[in-house]
Amino acid sequence: MAAPVGGQAPACRASINGVSVEGRTIKISSGSNAVVQAAVPAGSAQNSVYLELFGKRLEIASAKQASGTWSGNVPVKDYARWGVGLYRLVWESRDLKGELVCRAAANIHVEGFPLRTLAGATGVAAMAVGLTALTLTLKTTINAGARWTIKVVARGKVERDKEERRLRLRPGFSISQTLLGTLWGLLLGGGTLTTLQQTALSPPTIELALEMVLPFTVLGLLAGLLRRVAR
Repeated sequence: MAAPVGGQAPACRASINGVSVEGRTIKISSGSNAVVQAAVPAGSAQNSVYLELFGKRLEIASAKQASGTWSGNVPVKDYARWGVGLYRLVWESRDLKGELVCRAAANIHVEGFPLRTLAGATGVAAMAVGLTALTLTLKTTINAGARWTIKVVARGKVERDKEERRLRLRPGFSISQTLLGTLWGLLLGGGTLTTLQQTALSPPTIELALEMVLPFTVLGLLAGLLRRVAR
């Protein structure tokens, strides 16, 4: 096995349920086991299988083996206890010094209907509540007089009433309104993130969490800080 180059270890030869990983998405029913097999390279001392969640790793299987072939069963229900969807499994082999010898990763699609699981139903509910509440918060933020009025004159020209279309917003120092707006944004972002994972559109990564939760939270914060001004 070649030594790692530039901090990147070679890919391990591994398979799940007989399917070579090679960056693929492998489908598994929720009640079955994932049979992980890997060719243990010479020089390795510790081999581990991890479940990767938001950049963090949870070790779900390991073996001290120097060479040959390693095989083990990973019960899907143990790491998909409350939901289905997309998960990421990582296999790593390390030498006696703890240096990475090789690595393999694959997405596992645990099949099932998301709304029948706790995580799936909670995600959809949070997304619906967050979207509805945030929409209402944004609606009350804008001045009731901030609208576009179109007038049609005899010659067919269209004029806009500049006074009525003027947006007038100011910071509102209501703690409860600001906290609620932020909460609705968090619910919408978190619910969307969970729904994407449960419907197998994306595994739970830290990048996805930032892309989903942060913008909606900031929007909710701004909606809470700004409020309409009475005419």
